[in-house]
Order: sequence, then C-alpha cells, then structure tokens
Amino acid sequence: MESSLLDMILYKAWRIQEELELYGIDNVLLNDIASIAYGVPRLFFETRILVEKDSDNRLVGEALATVLGMKNYLGDIVNRLDKEGRVALNPLVTPVVYIVKASSRIEYACLENTRSIDISGYRIKIPCLEEYIAYLYTLDNLYPYIVDTMRS
Repeated sequence: MESSLLDMILYKAWRIQEELELYGIDNVLLNDIASIAYGVPRLFFETRILVEKDSDNRLVGEALATVLGMKNYLGDIVNRLDKEGRVALNPLVTPVVYIVKASSRIEYACLENTRSIDISGYRIKIPCLEEYIAYLYTLDNLYPYIVDTMRS
C-alpha cells in the first residue's frame, strides 16, 4: 500500500517527537498539526515543534538531523539554535520543519499541559486546547501564514 503525503508528515512528526523524548527533551506539536487535530480544516505548510528553553541544542539537532536525513547540516542546526533559539529546516520531501525553544509563560504552559492523540496510527503530543488558543493569540495575527519572519 502506497503511503500518502499526510501519512509521511505524521510519521516524521511522530519520529521527531519520539527521538526528542528519547533524549529527555519535552516537546509538543503546534500550528498546522495541532490545528488540524482540533478540527480546523487547513493544509500542511509546516511542522512546528516547541521544546524547552534549556534543551541541549546538540541533542535537539541530533534528533532533527537523524529523522530528517540532514546529518550534513547538524552543525548549522545547532549553531542556529545557539544563536536564535529556533531553526527552520526545509527537507526535500516534507513541509518546513521548525523547532522553537520556549520563551514565554504561555509556551511553557503548552509544554506542561498536553494531550496525546492518535492520528492515522501515530501517537503525537499537542497542547491542551486552552493553552493552544492562548498561544495562537500571542502570534499577533501571524497564523496562519505563508512566510515566517523570525524576529530578533
């Protein structure tokens, strides 16, 4: 049976979460996947994953590079996390993958108050609805968006 693009996206998101959890890094999926899980019909433009601010950037980079097949970019991934606390990756076969380190109380609430759900056989972790809505309100009408401008 041929897998669909949706299955591949969910598989990669699940694998990234699993890999981060193996390293002991708390994480949660946001934006497109979380919105779809809560019933908002939309297309996948990105996979956004929130991690703890104090996460080891090398381990976060390892998880991403391993799952996305981007080992050659590990140094660049870690460097961007060190400098900006976020990184955007554009693997060839999946939408853009963002890792963002938590920096606000609302983002930490998203990490602390989560629910695990099953979509197409993949168990993923998203924020509870109240925290997720609060997070969306902090984006200043930037979501949904096509271009992500990373503010300094």
